[in-house]
Amino acid sequence: MNYTALIIHSPHTYQYALKLSTRFSKVDFLEVTKPPTKKIIKRKKDFVIGVGGGSVIDTAKIIAGNRRCIAIPTTASGASMTPYAAIWKKNKKTSVKTRIPILEDYKNVIRLPYKVLMSTYFDALSHNVEALFSKYATKESNYYVYQSLKLFEHYKHTNKINILVKAGDYAGKAIAITKTNLIHAISYVLTLEYKINHGIACGLLLPYLIEYINYPNLNDYFNSKSFKKIIKEIRETFYPSMLSLIPKNLNAEIIVTKALLYSKIHDSIKKVTKKTLIKVIEKIIQENK
Repeated sequence: MNYTALIIHSPHTYQYALKLSTRFSKVDFLEVTKPPTKKIIKRKKDFVIGVGGGSVIDTAKIIAGNRRCIAIPTTASGASMTPYAAIWKKNKKTSVKTRIPILEDYKNVIRLPYKVLMSTYFDALSHNVEALFSKYATKESNYYVYQSLKLFEHYKHTNKINILVKAGDYAGKAIAITKTNLIHAISYVLTLEYKINHGIACGLLLPYLIEYINYPNLNDYFNSKSFKKIIKEIRETFYPSMLSLIPKNLNAEIIVTKALLYSKIHDSIKKVTKKTLIKVIEKIIQENK
């Protein structure tokens, strides 16, 4: 093919990127190991391809601008389905508008380190829950959540990460409509202030904030017999293996004060106040000492 391309990859997807390069006449490679910042140099190529997780694909979307971008996801981040990319500054996470990329499946069997797997699992699960919790939810977004959670169930019975990635794609479609809200707003503070991995922060918050919101008919989406069973299963997946990644110096007042600076925190169906959120975060801290 007489086209040029920039292929953005993670350290784990470099060999796959090399295979992709045979499609093009001239290729540059860019390795990404962390989420994008504003210091991104845009390169003039016919195609920009991102093969990897959310940070890789968000970087590809930003660099591509209005050019053709192909996303080949290897995690359940859902970044290949959204019209924006995350920018992590020193003290705040922001988003920039992008085009939705062209989706292409990763052809190999996906293998992820356990921490990365758990991180992307809880990130995608949070996307689903927040799409349901959102005051901007629609029939279409709820449909995507339903399809995603069906694939989550399939993944739990097969342990095939490629299925989990597909579940993440559907969750990405849902939040492309609703955007994220309560869980992600608080998770940003945990990541920026306490250096907790983004997906792990979501996993820590999920059972407590599901309990706090108390969404009606949640059982139907999770195909579960009871509300308590949903919370119990999420906790059993997260604990105790991820608990060692949570620092012991969490401060509820600081976390909630900074989380309230994100306007999206008010986009869930339940009204939130500083007082009630501090109680939730204090409960998390007390139960996870």
